[in-house]
Amino acid sequence: MSITDDILADDPTVTMPSNIQIKTPDLLRTLPLKYIGNVNIVGDCFCFGLAVEYTPDTHRPYPIYLNIAGAATSVEGAWARLVQGKEMAVVPMERDTSSIPLHPPDKGLYIRLQRRIDGVGMDNLILLHRQLAQPSFTDNDLAFLMALDDEQACLRLAQYVKETVKIAVFPQWGHYLRQQGHQSGLLQPRTSYEGVDFWTIKLNAADWTALICEGLRKGALRLP
Repeated sequence: MSITDDILADDPTVTMPSNIQIKTPDLLRTLPLKYIGNVNIVGDCFCFGLAVEYTPDTHRPYPIYLNIAGAATSVEGAWARLVQGKEMAVVPMERDTSSIPLHPPDKGLYIRLQRRIDGVGMDNLILLHRQLAQPSFTDNDLAFLMALDDEQACLRLAQYVKETVKIAVFPQWGHYLRQQGHQSGLLQPRTSYEGVDFWTIKLNAADWTALICEGLRKGALRLP
């Protein structure tokens, strides 16, 4: 079941684009919530989840996952800035802690999931980078992977690599692909601000193919 299926099954009031099929696993109920700071675009809203990647040229952080709550105008103001590729910041409560700037490298990178929180007059808005929610496997692009546990993450990695290359890839190769992909720079482990592990994956067909062929040659990979 996808994130979309799970939310909509419980709350038909969730706002999201039509014809979107999110491939990320059912994570929203299991992701921990931790107060990270405030966002102020049109009044304050509160950030409870944030995972970032960094642009390779400027090393500026941009969100791949953002979970905020506040007045509808506040959370929608934050969404509007990011979807237009504009900068905003998360400001921690602690005075001696620097703000977390967010610089989307382009426009239109995010899918929005939004619902009203009954009884408190607030909306919960979750933004997912498209390459996390519904990755397109374009050569030399990046994809992001979150999973409920390490075993599921390795299975999904094998599927991502299978979508990237033009040779057979089997689910049981996932642990090898994780280890060797990390060593070769094709996979970068990251951790969100609330402690959730995720992976950034380089969708380089030639390099993943070479890594698989080397594993088969050395006997580290076997055909089922």
